[in-house]
Amino acid sequence: MTGDTESKPTDSKHSNGKEQVNDSQESGKVESEPTTSQLPLHLMAGLVGLVGYILAASLSGVAVAWASPWYYVLGWPFFCLATAWLSRRCPERSWRWPLSMMLGQVFASILYGNTLFPVAMLFVTLLSLPQFLVASYMSRQAAQ
Repeated sequence: MTGDTESKPTDSKHSNGKEQVNDSQESGKVESEPTTSQLPLHLMAGLVGLVGYILAASLSGVAVAWASPWYYVLGWPFFCLATAWLSRRCPERSWRWPLSMMLGQVFASILYGNTLFPVAMLFVTLLSLPQFLVASYMSRQAAQ
């Protein structure tokens, strides 16, 4: 070792995270979006899942919506349209919208249908595959 303990001055972009954020703001680039700006969209997706689930279950008079034909006739198209709209609006990480919608359905199935959490997660995950496909397709279309 040479005994050189002095540090060399570094470029401001590499010195700390705060300066990186300021540099990106000065250049007009935004490195990441604030999560609070998309919170209303997540809440809306969850509400769509909750309302769609309760509507399908209520129309047929059953406790769990996926036991009703209304879930497939009205619920799936409703969920897919909402996912398409959200994915078109915010195409980056479009898997978030069906996931938020799934959580709304899981909460509805637990609160409305008295379903156990693991059962609800399993069924809603499988039944949400069309929404994930729609989100993937819409985000690819927006990227082109």
